[in-house]
Amino acid sequence: MEIEKYLKELQKTEDLLSLTNEELSRFAKKTDEFLSFIGEIVEPLKNYDKFIREFLRLGLSVEAAMLYREQARVYREKNDEQKYLRNLYRYYETLLMTLYIPPVYEDLMEKARTYENTSMGPLFYYLVGFTQHFHLFEYERAYDTYLYALNLLDKVNERVFNKYKLIKYRDFKLLLLSNMVDTLLRALFKEGKNTEYISYINSHLNELRKVEKDKLFFTFNEIEFNLCNQNINKAANLLMEIDDKIIHDRSKRHMLPILYRTWALFSWQRGDTKGTVGYFKRALKEAIHLGDELRQKEIIDTIVLVLAMDTPHINILSQEGKELLLYLLSTLLSKDWYLGDDHSKKVAEYSRKVAKAYAMLGGKEINPNKIYLAGLLHDTGKLYIPWYILNKPTKPMDLEWESIKYHPTYGAVIVKNIGIPTFARYVEEHHERIDGSGYPYGIKDPHIISQIIGIVDDFAAATALTRKYQKPLSKEEAIRELEKQKGIKFHPKVVEALKMAVL
Repeated sequence: MEIEKYLKELQKTEDLLSLTNEELSRFAKKTDEFLSFIGEIVEPLKNYDKFIREFLRLGLSVEAAMLYREQARVYREKNDEQKYLRNLYRYYETLLMTLYIPPVYEDLMEKARTYENTSMGPLFYYLVGFTQHFHLFEYERAYDTYLYALNLLDKVNERVFNKYKLIKYRDFKLLLLSNMVDTLLRALFKEGKNTEYISYINSHLNELRKVEKDKLFFTFNEIEFNLCNQNINKAANLLMEIDDKIIHDRSKRHMLPILYRTWALFSWQRGDTKGTVGYFKRALKEAIHLGDELRQKEIIDTIVLVLAMDTPHINILSQEGKELLLYLLSTLLSKDWYLGDDHSKKVAEYSRKVAKAYAMLGGKEINPNKIYLAGLLHDTGKLYIPWYILNKPTKPMDLEWESIKYHPTYGAVIVKNIGIPTFARYVEEHHERIDGSGYPYGIKDPHIISQIIGIVDDFAAATALTRKYQKPLSKEEAIRELEKQKGIKFHPKVVEALKMAVL
């Protein structure tokens, strides 16, 4: 492969959203070819940092991670332990800052235990805590993991730690403290006042207040802490102060999503529902514009957290709550181009029809409004999947496929947290099949609503004009294909109900 030519093509690509389908297809094939090539290299790739930079600029975190992984492999084969560990850490970091991939997380925990008593131990445990914090929503567990990483750091020689050239010792300590504060703040927002948490936060903030560097970023921790404690005036003063600094400094544009998210929380605490909705929309729009997948996820998490609080002025049944939910769905529609901008609505409408046909065939009666809403929400977990993975015109690679397979679980968490937990099972199971061949868990007894949504999802995808990998099927062709799965992947009556509803 002509490596330098491919690098120049990467550098010339301004953004992937502006590419035509044909151009995106050509880009994806070239990129897959490059990734296949680096999987066989036996010498470190020259200037690989340039490829990493371009991949990350274009939002290709998985591709960047794979390059780090292969560099780590080469250095391990050459017995260069320091460079091996440096690239291995970057591999985990690049993936887990964007995605949750269960096998990668399990592998990371094993590495953390292996290198626990080395200079890399605190770094690996930090990433374990980060995954628990931002992907698994296990705030208390994440806090304990961060604290463990901090204790390990205290035993590490600063000079040796800095030799790995990943992050400076003192900066890493501040990062740990800031994330520890954030985990406790999320727990406070979710569970209410906790004097022990407040004491810990105060202690950590006192350490952060002594630092001049990155003070602006740490101020967001301070603002949220004041909001938790109902110190609205103090939070307002701090917020207005940093608002002025960020808005008038173009170099700080990357902080706009965090700023607007904090304004949304401030508005919510004051009972300003219009401001809450408006700022959340601005925050998410800005994060999408910047291509910042982590911030997008953080904002979506916060919206879900607010809806879950079920306050009198904003909840899943309020006008503003419904507006936020519909905005999240519209964000999903704009993200998943290949299934079309009305895929979730199609699945919802067809599911309602199939449920009616299923009852006519002697099956259990299903509430039409219930299955419609479940169908509408079935793909919400894709909000956490990067745009390129959802829209890649070539077949996903192993890591990409692992991230896609987790979207039903993410969707279930979202649905549970916004206040409709009974729907979580249908969302989580819509890719499960009765022979155990589905995902994410391979169970053999998915609920009948899950099965109906699942077969309709397959039917809608097979007949979509923007179908990936091959031409779309006609309704008749799609039904014939699905009939082959009767009694294998889908209950026979579900297949017959689909046939009755759509033909």
